[in-house]
Amino acid sequence: MVEFTPSVLLFAYSIAIVFLLNVPYRFLMNLQEAAAIKAKAQEIRERAKYVQRQGNAMLSSQLLRESLAESNKMTKMTMKPMLVSLLIAVSILPILGNIYADGVATLNDGKGELKLNGNAYSVETAGSDVKILAADGTAVAECTAPCRKSFNGGLWNVVIEDKKVVLQRIAALLPLSLPFFADDMGWLGWYFMVSIPLMVLIRKMLKINI
Repeated sequence: MVEFTPSVLLFAYSIAIVFLLNVPYRFLMNLQEAAAIKAKAQEIRERAKYVQRQGNAMLSSQLLRESLAESNKMTKMTMKPMLVSLLIAVSILPILGNIYADGVATLNDGKGELKLNGNAYSVETAGSDVKILAADGTAVAECTAPCRKSFNGGLWNVVIEDKKVVLQRIAALLPLSLPFFADDMGWLGWYFMVSIPLMVLIRKMLKINI
């Protein structure tokens, strides 16, 4: 059986989510009318800039009001599909958050309990040294925090924070270090990174030109 990495699975999930987020725009809007309104508003703005350069401030102000009126029409048209898309997002994204959630073990005298994807582990610490034990007492991960370990079907950054051992799930490893992300990303950062180009591509496929 083929096992996919979190980055590949999240990429697949992102395709499905971005597609679902755009479906309301495809079927709950008159896209031709929306495109016409967008083009008209842009044309009016260009005319306003031109007459302003010609020194006709009064006509320019009038044209800008007309452009704003067209923009308000567009806002009203997008309100319904936007709300539907928001409902889809708030329904699906928390599910991914639970699947790829971090693990936290609260320490008491250097010991704690950890649950990951339905599996229970014991955690023992001595200073910065962390040992994670399976239910039968077998050590499944040992390192000096902060560190990176692979177990329980995932790759984790292990840190000690305020009497807690925190396992931060890594969704994707990066080829270079980035500000705020270092050389890895959690599920949310990876989702947003891949969803931006996917949004452009899927909107083109669905012919959503607004």
